Amino acid sequence: MRARGKAAGAPLVFLSSGPGVPASFLARIPHYDRLFQRLRESGDVILVHQRGCGLSGPLLACVPEDPLPGD
Repeated sequence: MRARGKAAGAPLVFLSSGPGVPASFLARIPHYDRLFQRLRESGDVILVHQRGCGLSGPLLACVPEDPLPGD
């Protein structure tokens, strides 16, 4: 989200922890949208998906090379 302020400072990074609701979906919730819009007065707001959730890419697919031992 690009800064709107005339004297924009350093970018602000919002890390949405996963698994759960991705940052891009949180941004659509009115409470969070108001927060992000206010933060844009200070600088760019960067929404980050962690753990390959939401719209992040590449999708994390951790396939073991060796079979897992039995229980």
